[in-house]
Amino acid sequence: MLNIFYNRWIAEAPGSPPEPESGQTPEAVEEEEEAPPAEEEEESQPPAEAPSAFAPGGVIDDFESGMDAWEAFWDEAAPTTFSCTADGNEAHDGDLSLRLDFEIAPESWGTCSRFFTGEGGYAGTNGIAFYYRASASGLVFNVDAHGGTSDARTSYYYPVETTAESVDSWVYVELSWDQIRRVEWEENAGYPVDPAQVNGFSFGIGTGTGETQTGTVWIDDFQLLGDAAPEEESSGEEAVGEREPALAGESESQPEPESGGGPSLCPGSMALGLGTMALAGVVFSRRRKK
Repeated sequence: MLNIFYNRWIAEAPGSPPEPESGQTPEAVEEEEEAPPAEEEEESQPPAEAPSAFAPGGVIDDFESGMDAWEAFWDEAAPTTFSCTADGNEAHDGDLSLRLDFEIAPESWGTCSRFFTGEGGYAGTNGIAFYYRASASGLVFNVDAHGGTSDARTSYYYPVETTAESVDSWVYVELSWDQIRRVEWEENAGYPVDPAQVNGFSFGIGTGTGETQTGTVWIDDFQLLGDAAPEEESSGEEAVGEREPALAGESESQPEPESGGGPSLCPGSMALGLGTMALAGVVFSRRRKK
């Protein structure tokens, strides 16, 4: 009978506990055996990316951090007033936009500029884009791209005339790099800007003989263009590329300048060259006003 009970006890007894690892007490081994098995963690899914309001390429400035990086320059020798500030009452996306208030005397200018340290390194992008509003239609302002150094700036520009739609709604402007051309009074006039050399941007207003410009222009969501353009948000938005002749058929190589020394522009846009040229003089002499 002892053999029977012994064999039954051996058959029904629990298995021997594992030998404890070095430095591990038998009590610790027992606690590990009694602990319930850990549930398998579900494979975490990456959070969905928020939809971007900008085209691929990145934001140059959405003006949400204020105006620390932008400086106003104007013709102090003329009865011209010009300012660029952050406006919390008008914004396309977010809380702030860049506001340009100006009263430009004949043959005068004003401009709001931002320069970066070194080269911008924008090679591989297709151009720039932004939204604007205006206090009136028919105002003409320049979009400028700069290269070089503070002692020898190079300037490229494209003139934009405000539309009637911009008085009531934001208008989308899209510019490819080959639309932004070298100013007429610098070497290689009319050549498109090289994005790899861009290290600054400006929004400026200029006038010719007998002309004045008074008003307000707002700029917002200033961005680089990648492979696709953002969708238009209202009927008032119109890409510059849709108003200009198609660029798809143009050669990617730099075009030869026209015999006139640059691209053909309307009289109002040619007058804006005075503002860009004067800006260079202001930068050279380091006369800055905020």
